[in-house]
Amino acid sequence: MIRIAITGPESCGKTSLAEDLAKHYKTQSIPEFSRDFLMQTGGKYSQEDLDLIAKGQIESIENFNSGNILISDTDMVVMYIWSMVVYGKVSSYIQEELKKQQFDLYILCDTDVPWTYDPLRENEFDRDDLFERYYKKLRELKYNFIIVKGSPELRLQQAVEMIDKMSSETAKP
Repeated sequence: MIRIAITGPESCGKTSLAEDLAKHYKTQSIPEFSRDFLMQTGGKYSQEDLDLIAKGQIESIENFNSGNILISDTDMVVMYIWSMVVYGKVSSYIQEELKKQQFDLYILCDTDVPWTYDPLRENEFDRDDLFERYYKKLRELKYNFIIVKGSPELRLQQAVEMIDKMSSETAKP
């Protein structure tokens, strides 16, 4: 199974890309657990809640059993950066899970798409700074990642090309 994580700042097209990839590969994407959690709390959360959100996301990933490609609409890099930005620190749980998570490819979505208002979003004016944090963290962790830019169609094309390349390489004897 090829495991893909979609990552990046708020309102940069992660969910759209995850859904487009799932449709392309005729599978399901794993939704962002935090959205349902925050809808239930009216958008309010504490640092301890971030661990609960991380656990919910991990459980969703572990329970996935549909097809030969896993597409997750978030990952522990998101949880790490979210906690650092809001609280200036990260729980040991999220740090450990970040070290343990295993995706074959991380797709970092650029901020070159318009901001879309959502009452759960917090960072309209610092997406470029956040993008740099994601980029630096992915490099620091030495994760295999690509950056996708442009229209939804172009982003999908960029992601599919890389995933198909990975699939053909893993299929070789």
